[in-house]
Amino acid sequence: MEPKPSKSDMERIAGRCKARRNGCVTWEGATRDGYGLVRVKGMLMSVHRAVWIHYHGRIPKNLVILHACDMRACCNPSHLTLGTAKANFLDMVRKGRKR
Repeated sequence: MEPKPSKSDMERIAGRCKARRNGCVTWEGATRDGYGLVRVKGMLMSVHRAVWIHYHGRIPKNLVILHACDMRACCNPSHLTLGTAKANFLDMVRKGRKR
């Protein structure tokens, strides 16, 4: 189970993010495959997941976090939604982002 980020974790995250004109708030720290990485309570986790957990609580086991903006580095809470891995894949194919 991923830990809930503390206030100081969220301040650290905010300090490494940049607001963009398109509404995205992008992570400017370490990344893996384009997703921001942050250590929370000793655990390395994706920044967008840490932000989701801070604002909305735990992520159910069968769901993932989707980026409405399609920008992996974005951690704007209003750009993040819950969905299934299948919905995420179908969205990727529909938008022509399939790798």
